Amino acid sequence: MLGEARSAHPLSARRPGAHRTTGASATAIDQEVLRALGLQPIGELSLATPSQASGTAPVYVVRMSFPQTAISMVADSLAVAGVTLQNQGYVALLGRDFLAHVVFTYNGPGAFFTIAF
Repeated sequence: MLGEARSAHPLSARRPGAHRTTGASATAIDQEVLRALGLQPIGELSLATPSQASGTAPVYVVRMSFPQTAISMVADSLAVAGVTLQNQGYVALLGRDFLAHVVFTYNGPGAFFTIAF
């Protein structure tokens, strides 16, 4: 679920998933999802991406959990950037700020990754 602990709006199964990226320092969530959750931005973040030389994005504070999975980790008070992602097939990019709470292993030859909490 994305949003504050009191949010009654979990992401539904029809939504695209999250993409993990070690190249991004900050976690980003699709702006449409953040709006649907009724969250308000708390500020702005400067961005520099491969496709956009520079710009800004609104910052939101969210609580991330993984209900109905074996994952027990909860990220409270995570500041995320609100961006457009759904056109890429994702609702979230899990950046290094999120990955810093887990053990992330990428096996290139095996074409898989693992996340341990």
